[in-house]
Amino acid sequence: MLDYECFKPLQTWMADIEKCIDQGRLLSPDFRRPCDAALSSLRKNQPSADAASAHEHMTNGLATALQLSYRVSDLLAAERDIGWHRGVGRQ
Repeated sequence: MLDYECFKPLQTWMADIEKCIDQGRLLSPDFRRPCDAALSSLRKNQPSADAASAHEHMTNGLATALQLSYRVSDLLAAERDIGWHRGVGRQ
């Protein structure tokens, strides 16, 4: 479990992140902004020895989610560009 001092600043951002997850909207700035803010906050905090594992797990999970959100968006953009070059959607 995270220390209260580490978790308290995350509460607002986590509510926004959970809302995006519930809506399946992980490729938007509405997900990325709070995810990035929560990740920045976690990276600034120094957890207690008891909370170090939970802190690392949460930090790694948020970093991975943010990275994959950008990666999938990049792949979808590349797919659209390839389609455009092949004449898909052009008239």
